[in-house]
Amino acid sequence: WGESYYLTPLQEGKQIAHLIPGAQLIVHPGGDHVFHKKDPGAFVGYIRTFICNHA
Repeated sequence: WGESYYLTPLQEGKQIAHLIPGAQLIVHPGGDHVFHKKDPGAFVGYIRTFICNHA
């Protein structure tokens, strides 16, 4: 979740993650709606860590 995500507040992201079994909410500092495009290395790192922890 981008820390600066303006469309859906962080609190709603927390509620959504709580409803999905096995979900992990990661808040990217200073990130917004498209932080995955602005900082793809961090995004891939988050995905890689999640997969390694759940493989």
